[in-house]
Amino acid sequence: ELIKTTNTNENIENEIAQDVSKEKMIEASAKYFLKNRYTIRKKIPSYLCDNEGVVRLNVKVNQKGIITECSVNNEYSNTTNECLINSAINYVKKWKFNPDYNDSQKATGWIEFVYLSQ
Repeated sequence: ELIKTTNTNENIENEIAQDVSKEKMIEASAKYFLKNRYTIRKKIPSYLCDNEGVVRLNVKVNQKGIITECSVNNEYSNTTNECLINSAINYVKKWKFNPDYNDSQKATGWIEFVYLSQ
């Protein structure tokens, strides 16, 4: 008795694409400075960009520890690659710092992501 498989070219191409994506998925490293604050939640980017570089973001954090403003610091970043910059911005939105209700102003600092190619 013959068993017929139903793998179409489309299924095979999808499996190959998933394998390639897994191989290219790279984790960045991160460091930060925010005076008198520490992270209580920090997400490190996994990215599929075909590039490497450093992206430093200037951040402002409110009393609750939530990042309310974020901008690229071109002086300390060494890339203009949109994929890396977008990855950094998307992940920094997931960070949270300890609350400080005694601070009447937003705390300012930076978060830096280092993306290395594999």
